[in-house]
Amino acid sequence: MFTPTFEREVLQMRTKEEAQQELREKFGMPKTSDFQAALRNGQVEKAEEWLQYIIDHKDRFPQYHANWDGWVSDRRREIAEAKTNPGQEAIPTRSKEEAKKDLLDQFGFDDSGGFRTCLANGDVERAEKWLSYIEANPNDFPQYLATWSSWLRDRKKELERAKGK
Repeated sequence: MFTPTFEREVLQMRTKEEAQQELREKFGMPKTSDFQAALRNGQVEKAEEWLQYIIDHKDRFPQYHANWDGWVSDRRREIAEAKTNPGQEAIPTRSKEEAKKDLLDQFGFDDSGGFRTCLANGDVERAEKWLSYIEANPNDFPQYLATWSSWLRDRKKELERAKGK
């Protein structure tokens, strides 16, 4: 028979893939992007059940542990937005490939990794302009729309750290 401590240790060793499989079987929504798609499709109750299940079984979902509070807060906000603005989803104005080419042409890099490299190399001004450009035109960057709030919050934190604030 397992002891409670041993069971807890076994659960903590679950992989992201195992956790996603559980969510796939229970809700048909293994990832956060599926949750967001459900909200866009008006399945607010299903999305709420999915989130509550993860909250109730936090130890079973290691992929969210590193940023638990922020992740849960973002999902709750998305649910609230879906309830107050049903059917109001962001619609991309161009493809991911077009967006990446635009960023590369203007800034010399096309993704968050390039943004971080810029910051690490002390080119904070260029990184800040890149982020401001995306923030001013979110629908032009479909690669960031699914996780917009958390993606933007994370980049802003990285920028502030680089500025020493």
